[in-house]
Amino acid sequence: MSVPIIKDCGEIWNRLFDHRPFLNGEIKESRGDREISRLFEIHELVTDFRDTQIPKTCEKENTLNKLNVLLDISLQNCAIVNENKEKYSQNQTLEAKRALRKTEWENFMKDIRCKYSNIDKTFKEKEDELKEFYDDLEKKLHVN
Repeated sequence: MSVPIIKDCGEIWNRLFDHRPFLNGEIKESRGDREISRLFEIHELVTDFRDTQIPKTCEKENTLNKLNVLLDISLQNCAIVNENKEKYSQNQTLEAKRALRKTEWENFMKDIRCKYSNIDKTFKEKEDELKEFYDDLEKKLHVN
């Protein structure tokens, strides 16, 4: 008989002072509660994302695609303008240089004509001086 009493006393002692079964149950229950609350939070986030964010993302994707197309068109237009600018710039530069060379040539020709006329004038003066000198010399020689 002493064995069942010791066994009963041990069982009573375990029930009174051994809190492991109770704590294990509480731990499992609180862990389960946390897991359930996290599952609900995740479910809410996924539902919110599905209902609001996915349509917004699709809308923004469409907007970005439209913007991309518009940017491509703008880049093509810029390239065309740039090509035309280069052509115009080259033509304008060539015309400006041609006009500059023509002006320089005209100035050069005026300068040459002026120098030729000065040379002709000087030559004529020297010719007249020499003619006068020789006429005078001839007069002096004939007079004697």
